[in-house]
Amino acid sequence: MARTIFSLVLVVLTALGLWNTYGDATEVQAKAREVACGAPGCPGELRQFSRSAIGQEYLFDTKSGSVAVSCSRAAIFVGDWACQKK
Repeated sequence: MARTIFSLVLVVLTALGLWNTYGDATEVQAKAREVACGAPGCPGELRQFSRSAIGQEYLFDTKSGSVAVSCSRAAIFVGDWACQKK
């Protein structure tokens, strides 16, 4: 019974990691752009990005230069996304 539960937990964590990596990141990218520019709706151009199971990183060209932003979930695999400048 313990093996079954452990296996199930691993499958769920794998699925969540895949969702974080390959799921739609439009909302996260918009939050990252807002953090990079300091205001919503700014014209910051995305130059580079990377995504993993536990976070996402973006590099934007803004009026003030290149800005790197790191985004992660509140509880590693789940929760709201929060972004901050690196």
